[in-house]
Amino acid sequence: MLSTSYPGEGQQSLSPLSVHAQPAAHAVSGPAADGPMLSTFDFTAIESMDPSLAEGHRVVYDRECPFELRVQESDANAPQEVGTLEAIKCKILLLGDQACPQHVRVDLTSENDLFFHYTHSVNESSFRGMQEAQKLMIEFPDYMNVLVKMLNSCIKSPHSFLAVLLLKRDGKAQLDIIQNMEYKFVELLSLDFTASPEEVVRQQITFRYNSLKSKVALMQARLQDINALVKVKNPSLLLQLQKTPPSQYGQQHHAYSTSSPHVSPLPQARTANTSVMSRR
Repeated sequence: MLSTSYPGEGQQSLSPLSVHAQPAAHAVSGPAADGPMLSTFDFTAIESMDPSLAEGHRVVYDRECPFELRVQESDANAPQEVGTLEAIKCKILLLGDQACPQHVRVDLTSENDLFFHYTHSVNESSFRGMQEAQKLMIEFPDYMNVLVKMLNSCIKSPHSFLAVLLLKRDGKAQLDIIQNMEYKFVELLSLDFTASPEEVVRQQITFRYNSLKSKVALMQARLQDINALVKVKNPSLLLQLQKTPPSQYGQQHHAYSTSSPHVSPLPQARTANTSVMSRR
């Protein structure tokens, strides 16, 4: 059994058997159970075991966003080539009240590489440095909402809004949100990231593994309940379902959702004061 420990706590098991996240209705008891049987799952108990929440943060945003990943060349003067497009999971965590936050953290993870884990961490004091360096017009309480808006723009309009993550060789990374104005590229916001320590990566992998295992166990139990219900009400339909191969829709939908838009090369050098959020 894999286990993980959080700051200030002892070893805490994440076994699927110990996570009691239940569907809205699990038992089958006659026709009255038909509605709840198809209700959505409640994964609250599973998600609450996320080690990212150990310091009191709460998740305010959790979506996959198309990123262009670039690796920094050893020669700083070498021309920057177009990177690879990959869906990166962006999780924004907030500590404190949204109107008066104490801390904002952004975690980047990848389903293609379980060991990919970068963190952007900022409080009101460190945000002032970003504000001065990038000439931002927003204040710290607005920072989280601006991040959400920009990431959603990259998802909805990938040809107009680009997220470029430059992976440096010293364990650092830089995320640039860039807008394609047709006649030039304008950098909207730049975020500094740091590769997470090995212990944090280990905790995250452990949580993701056991979380997925628990969710699969819940869905398998739900499938057994549905099979039992169909067997009682319509045995011939159950036989037909068991003989029918899975629909091709899932594969087609997956291929569509993972199709990548064309990414145009972006200029390596930045021009001063090009942020549309800068002070005029």
